[in-house]
Amino acid sequence: MIDGWYLCYYWKLDYIYDVGYDTQFPIAAVRVLNDYYKFDTLFIRAYLQVSGRNYIYFRGSAAISYKGVSVGYSVDIYTITLREQKVYLNLQADLEYPSRPVVLAAGFYGDYALARYKEVERSLRCPFGCETSYTADVYMVRPIFQSDGTIKQFVDADYTPSDEYGPSRFFITANRYWNYLTARDDYFLYLDSIYIKNSVNGVDIFLVGIAWPFKTPIPIDTSLTVGVGQVQQTEALAAALAILREVYRRTNDVEGRYYMPNAEFRVGGYDTRISSLLVDVYTVPQR
Repeated sequence: MIDGWYLCYYWKLDYIYDVGYDTQFPIAAVRVLNDYYKFDTLFIRAYLQVSGRNYIYFRGSAAISYKGVSVGYSVDIYTITLREQKVYLNLQADLEYPSRPVVLAAGFYGDYALARYKEVERSLRCPFGCETSYTADVYMVRPIFQSDGTIKQFVDADYTPSDEYGPSRFFITANRYWNYLTARDDYFLYLDSIYIKNSVNGVDIFLVGIAWPFKTPIPIDTSLTVGVGQVQQTEALAAALAILREVYRRTNDVEGRYYMPNAEFRVGGYDTRISSLLVDVYTVPQR
């Protein structure tokens, strides 16, 4: 306030689309459908550690509109920073000779909210607050911490990989609403968080994006994601691997699709893309 004049803006909650508690959020997940019988092993890993000043960030995102028209995406709206030096999450799992279609996922438990906010101006002109016509759809996730300060973690093999429950929900969101990139290799395919970040020209603080858990369609911006990463990434915090059975190695290659939102997100004055490590793997004829 200067010489009797003041002006401020803030966001107020307008509508809650969805909330969830104690929900599984996959950092790394691999799904195999019709070609399951051709795979020898599926493997996933997720690892979060703070060392020195290389903190871990969980950043929510917002899709901002003015009078119903999109004006951009931001990840500067909600951040959880982990600073205590420790291993917060450390898990890996493999599944040999899958017997039917499956999602193998590793990640953490958390609470989430999908909501719409409206911007409000407070000034001498609007002493009780006036809406500015700006709105923001927001997706936020808060990890659940255990008594020792580590994050509550999970590994799950979901044998109903196309339903609206468990890790499969995140693949539904990615399949329906996001873009994808493909990677291909001979008899095995390995993808990690550093590779996918580089493939979309991303940044370390958003190494892995987490889709929102699908439910019956809700009128929210479908590009929203939560980014997990560090200031500087010296090793992968997530990885996924699929290996063919020996009998198929002479005739098939492994191809994988990994998914990313259809948007660039503004952070600190520049735009970046964020990819997930949700990977659909399948076989193609060998080149």
